[in-house]
Amino acid sequence: MLEKDVYLTTVGKSFLSFIFSLSFLDKGHKVLLLDDERLSYGELFTDTFWELEKELLKTWGKERKISSLESLDDFLMKKHIVFVVGERRIRLGDTPSRNLVELSRKMPILSKGRFKDIVQNILSSEKNIKSFDDSFLSLCRRVGQNCFKYKTLQSLDMNFFLTHCPANIKELYHLFCKILDSDTDNYLGPEWQLKTLALLGRGFYQKKLTWFANEFERFHFFLCLLSPHYRPDQEGLISSLKDCYQLKGGQFKKTSIKEWVFHTGTPWCLELESYEGLVHPERIAFFGGISNEIPLKIGKVENFFSSLKIVWDLKEDLEEDFWGERIVKTELKRLGTQRPFWEASFEKNKIVINVIIPFERGSKTSFISEKIEREMIKELNPFCPFIEDKIDRREFFFTPEVWLHGKNIKYYKKPAEMSFYPNVDLYDLSKIGKRNKLRKVDYFGPLKEGYGLFSSLMEIKDANSFIRF
Repeated sequence: MLEKDVYLTTVGKSFLSFIFSLSFLDKGHKVLLLDDERLSYGELFTDTFWELEKELLKTWGKERKISSLESLDDFLMKKHIVFVVGERRIRLGDTPSRNLVELSRKMPILSKGRFKDIVQNILSSEKNIKSFDDSFLSLCRRVGQNCFKYKTLQSLDMNFFLTHCPANIKELYHLFCKILDSDTDNYLGPEWQLKTLALLGRGFYQKKLTWFANEFERFHFFLCLLSPHYRPDQEGLISSLKDCYQLKGGQFKKTSIKEWVFHTGTPWCLELESYEGLVHPERIAFFGGISNEIPLKIGKVENFFSSLKIVWDLKEDLEEDFWGERIVKTELKRLGTQRPFWEASFEKNKIVINVIIPFERGSKTSFISEKIEREMIKELNPFCPFIEDKIDRREFFFTPEVWLHGKNIKYYKKPAEMSFYPNVDLYDLSKIGKRNKLRKVDYFGPLKEGYGLFSSLMEIKDANSFIRF
């Protein structure tokens, strides 16, 4: 029997929403988590972990006694990602030393001068290679542990990260930034190739299509480049967290919100589609990306990108070398356009593509799918020749994914120092012609400024201390 008077109702099923809800159960609050299918992150926001995020979550599990996070390695699989910038293919996701070598080999601007000397010194012996890999993993472990135990989003700064950073990684980072900041008028040259990789990688790692706003975003990006990449078993991890959540007394219901009522901007009741009817939460938290079906306005973000998902079922199997591959591609003159990049995952007899496009409310897949599919067949031809002849069945979907574009926030600190993004205002749009600002209602997801999964994890961790009342 569903208990209807609860402190918190969490809307949106994901491993992030379960972690958030568990923190309130630990405080003795009654929590209801709703799996409302109209609200989700999509696949791309939470489908890749890096070493820093992994260590933060494992520390979280150890400190909060969450067995699913303590044994997080059981749900992770190492996965390479191939970034394609024009004709250059950079295969990342391996050990830190191999990622560093791949970057210096494929990006000519990194294969000279002091940067080259440091790389060669690291590669000079097996001992040096092991030392570099161990020091990078140790850096991520220490930072992840300290972020969870002692830091908040408000208190993060570059001094904290550089204090833990080994000397050679610190020097590589400063050299990388110096090269990245160099001016160039040659939009096909080596400097522009690195800038394009940075924008492409930022779109993938941090879900933003703009240049770095502050030093911490750039340092986080550099760590992502060198880090092993992990793909989580989302269903397994969520199922395990759900078991932990229910063992601690949390309530879970797969249903939609039919209607809601707010009194003076605060939650009064939610009417569920299921037979339980009304529930009365003191607080509500939403987890997900875009949803056109929920009458909720999140912040003041107007211009952002989403994705068109294309699924091709194939008549015949791909070559075995392609199974499990993932490609993220752009051209040297494409970033800043209406089609900044695309990513594709390859299975035995299926290809799943996400094409990043401007979000347009009211748009339909039929308006653009034919044109974009023709473009993708052409783009994929160098990887899979004659792919058009192999397509048996095709499907097109708009996803709830979000990539922010342009400046949408006011900083709490100077941009060079800023590491904390302000909260967003939420508005109730359920009554036609009215937009009421809400209190005791929170949102965690890509429609808030941040730097991807890491900043969302930190914000969720801080929720009990900094949540707005």
